[in-house]
Amino acid sequence: MDIGATAFSEQPQIAKRAPRFYVPEKNLQHSQPGATFELGKEETHHALKVLRLREGAPLEVCDGDGTIAAAFLRGIGHNHRAYVETSQPATTVPWQGPKWEIVAACYSLKGGRADFLMEKAAELGAFAVRPILTVRSPYLGRRQIVIEVADIDADSEEELEDIETPDVQRRNRWRRVAQAATKQCLRAHSLAIRAPLHVSELAVRVGKAPLALVGVEGAPGIHQVLQREGAALAKMTQPGSSAGVLLVGPEGDFTKEELQGLIEAGAKPVGLGQNRLRVETAALAMITAVTLGAGPDAMTSKAL
Repeated sequence: MDIGATAFSEQPQIAKRAPRFYVPEKNLQHSQPGATFELGKEETHHALKVLRLREGAPLEVCDGDGTIAAAFLRGIGHNHRAYVETSQPATTVPWQGPKWEIVAACYSLKGGRADFLMEKAAELGAFAVRPILTVRSPYLGRRQIVIEVADIDADSEEELEDIETPDVQRRNRWRRVAQAATKQCLRAHSLAIRAPLHVSELAVRVGKAPLALVGVEGAPGIHQVLQREGAALAKMTQPGSSAGVLLVGPEGDFTKEELQGLIEAGAKPVGLGQNRLRVETAALAMITAVTLGAGPDAMTSKAL
């Protein structure tokens, strides 16, 4: 008798979740059963060519802002795009728990490492990722094009996009990666990809954040610092609170002057263990510590 196989067979079967697709229409939030939405080119390809869905197949649609609705594949239009129809009223949930923005020097990452960072940041519950330019990572990448820094709006997190520069192209790719991860891990809110900021402009962002942590070799462990900053963490759980900041330097780290400026602005140095970490590893270690390591109340976007 195969006890292991028997025990496994006796476990309750988990119902297969319907695939989820992204629709950018803002009116999804107020839609009722029978509302029709067009899937984009990539979503249509995924539905018809990858998943091979047929007319009537059940699915879910989401807008990346917390709204999700049960739907089904209605058909294919003359423009070769898939159309879906909602079968239940849409449901919207607010962001749950603290918001964390990863601020990292990720433009210099090669070999798909930046894409990996965006994907895993979405899965681990980051609210946003913002690239930064530093002395040791001053360019967009191999093109070595210097870009203008973004202006921070204290009242909102909206930013104006410029023309389709190499920087915008790369961030658009990161958004697609993040959207795919958002659907896969059943987040209700998409990971926001922010406009880049120069490290010299970070003091303002750090000073306005309820809590900012910067990875520093030899600093107190991140969990120790989080315990000490309990009041700030509690404030971040309140509705309308701004996002905390997780700062990660480039390969070679921040310069002494850059690090000093961040600490003087209010960033708390935190240690991430004895090993030297790559940029993306350090960023993911920090977001894991502040979400999973801080208890269930620190978890982020609620899945529907």
